[in-house]
Amino acid sequence: MRNPADVMERAELHEEKGNYAEAERLYKKALSLKCKEVGAQAYDLVPFLYNLGMTQYVNDNFDDALISLNRVLTLLTSQQEEINAEIKEIRNLLCDLTHEAEQASVPMAANA
Repeated sequence: MRNPADVMERAELHEEKGNYAEAERLYKKALSLKCKEVGAQAYDLVPFLYNLGMTQYVNDNFDDALISLNRVLTLLTSQQEEINAEIKEIRNLLCDLTHEAEQASVPMAANA
């Protein structure tokens, strides 16, 4: 299997059956395949890392679970910073548009 989504689906089936060791192995494989597709720092890795981390936790692989879940947090935080920057940009634009709209609605005699 070369499709990360298919591998992840298989891993989820093993997890549902309580076969956490096999689920963890497959989540690692899915993560590896996804990393090759999108890069090691892509936001798209979040569900792969989260599922892996939770399975590692259930398997008492606490050190590995900490690493995986910290990567999730890092990716989520970086995404949040991008979102905050976009929100700030849109708020500034709205402020400028509001100011221009107010100026455009002022009668010409008032501007003289």
